[in-house]
Amino acid sequence: MENLVQQTANTRFIKVREDLIKITGDSVSAIILDSFISWTLTKYKMEKNNGVKDEDVDYSFTRTYYQIMTDCFDLFGKNTLSIKLKKLEELGYIERIIRDSDFKTNRYLVNNKKINDDLIKEFGTLN
Repeated sequence: MENLVQQTANTRFIKVREDLIKITGDSVSAIILDSFISWTLTKYKMEKNNGVKDEDVDYSFTRTYYQIMTDCFDLFGKNTLSIKLKKLEELGYIERIIRDSDFKTNRYLVNNKKINDDLIKEFGTLN
């Protein structure tokens, strides 16, 4: 994931995609969704490097709440994360596929088509 945090003496600056804020409604949801998109791209690149054909790529990825919070710069706690993940699911941007209660791990899938459709609806097409 690109470096989204800049830090000076006592201040941290977080870069957040404005387009994702617009469609999710808040910056925390946008940060989480941006991280999920990044993990999806990373997973795709890894599978392509291992010779997997496009039609056989598994775009889902596994993350614990702790991993998500850490990857999102520890900006929020578990309760906030739970609320925002539920919101992203309700918006149709992510899907929780499997929940492994033994390891407190979830498998997620990003709905890129829904995200792209909503971005086009909000901002129009780029010509």
